[in-house]
Amino acid sequence: MTDEQNLKIAHTDISALSSGAEPDDLEAFFAADFFQEEFPNRLLPNGATRDMPSMKQARARGKALLSAEHFEIVRALASGNCVAMELVWTGTVRVAAGRLLRGRNCAPGLLSFWNSETAGS
Repeated sequence: MTDEQNLKIAHTDISALSSGAEPDDLEAFFAADFFQEEFPNRLLPNGATRDMPSMKQARARGKALLSAEHFEIVRALASGNCVAMELVWTGTVRVAAGRLLRGRNCAPGLLSFWNSETAGS
C-alpha cells in the first residue's frame, strides 16, 4: 500500500472510533493476528498488550465507562509500512471509576504508531 492508503485506513479507523464503533467493528481495521501495546497511563498504570479478543473486550469496557468520545488527529504521517499520529482524545465519563468522576471530560494527548507488515507490497 502507498503512504496515502495507509493514512486513509488510519483516519477511517479513528473516525469510526469517534463515531462509536462497536467492538466487532475493529475487525475491519486490523489483521486477526495484530497486537496493541498500551503504555502505562492513569487508567492502566501497568499498561497492556492486547490481541483482537482482548482489544474487543477493552473497547466494550470503554464504551460502558464513557458516554461519549472523540479523537482529533493533530498530525499524521506515513512512511512505508508505518503510520504515526498525534491525537487528542476526549472522553466523557459515564460511570465514576477511580479518580474519574461522572460527567467529567478527559482530554489527554496520545501518540499512536501503526505498523503493517503487508503495507507497501
